[in-house]
Amino acid sequence: MEFWNKIKDELDFKGISQKEFAAKLDINIQTFRNSISLNRLPDLVTAYKMAQELDQPLEYFINDDPVPPNNYHLPTREIELLSNYRKLSDKEKKTIDLATQILASDYKEPNSDIF
Repeated sequence: MEFWNKIKDELDFKGISQKEFAAKLDINIQTFRNSISLNRLPDLVTAYKMAQELDQPLEYFINDDPVPPNNYHLPTREIELLSNYRKLSDKEKKTIDLATQILASDYKEPNSDIF
């Protein structure tokens, strides 16, 4: 299920440990880790608090779509990537665009150790 993967991604990006996050939410760390390992969704109130703490809409975490609906903001990591991308020159943007297209398609150049 994507819920816990998205929670963990946001925690990693924001540099928050699971222990810190559980403490902020007043949840026992072992209970928190068991929920992740058993892939058990938290109750609605706890899920909402998690989303608020991570500054994301709850729908993002409970929806299996990897991207939030258009009327919600992007995950924190993607906002940072977009912010950095906008600082690049047009030539640098073209290079990044090509690199992401290659990586997304699992492109492998013949006789190359790069990919």
